[in-house]
Amino acid sequence: MSAVATILGLLLVVTFIANYIATTLPNTMGQNDLQHELQVENQVSELSALVQAIGGANAIGAQVSQPITLGSLGAPPFARADGAYISALTTIANTTGNYPLSTFNLTLSGQTHALSSSGSSGFAVNLMNTYAPKAEVAFDEGAVLFAEVGGFPIFIVPPSVTLSKGVLTVFLPRFLNSVSGEAGNGGADVLLQLISTTWVTLPSPGLSLASGSNIVISFVSPFAVSWYSYFQSVKALASYVTCAGPNSVCTASFGASGLGPLGTVTLTIPSTAISQLNAETAVFSVAIV
Repeated sequence: MSAVATILGLLLVVTFIANYIATTLPNTMGQNDLQHELQVENQVSELSALVQAIGGANAIGAQVSQPITLGSLGAPPFARADGAYISALTTIANTTGNYPLSTFNLTLSGQTHALSSSGSSGFAVNLMNTYAPKAEVAFDEGAVLFAEVGGFPIFIVPPSVTLSKGVLTVFLPRFLNSVSGEAGNGGADVLLQLISTTWVTLPSPGLSLASGSNIVISFVSPFAVSWYSYFQSVKALASYVTCAGPNSVCTASFGASGLGPLGTVTLTIPSTAISQLNAETAVFSVAIV
């Protein structure tokens, strides 16, 4: 009888464990993956806010840091934490352009001027989910996006371009150097230092937009579909936006292989639509530790 009782007891334990692994564990780990996604979205969004705050304050030399949590919660001893890795957006296969090749051009007194577009502009936190679809949270030229395989990348923080009552405001951050990779289940810190800023404010004494001219802002991005659809959704900018690029990048969903070709999203805004312009580029050095 004792042997039978032992066998029955073992069967109950095995059944419990099998049921846990088949049902409870996937639900728990799926929730852990989703909570991790939300945590990283918030962290990268905070980084975007820091970038704009010290850039807008023209705080040359200011240094800030933002932690990024690479690992989700695990469920020991049955499931390890899912990790992540940080990668630059500068290395993109199957493209005919460079990232970023964003430009800001305007005409003053018959001459075309451009704000600096040197440097890189982004990185991605690649979430290696096991119990949820693999995804990434990207910092792209000041905006923050969430992309999941098979879906359309969505903005968590939209681009810093607004047009309201004739006032056009633009903020374009740049990284002086490419972001180094970091991987694992722990954490990483993104360290930034503001190196320089360039401002254009119009009208100003002796300067105004040339009559009949356009302000042309181009964003080159692996997330062109998101930039294009966002500007189309903004009533004040919808009529000024166009998109171009190979392989249907202006309409394609996020691919299983990750980043695809670059697309170019362009805003061509006539001077007649603008009574005031406030534009800035801010260049940062960046390191990940």
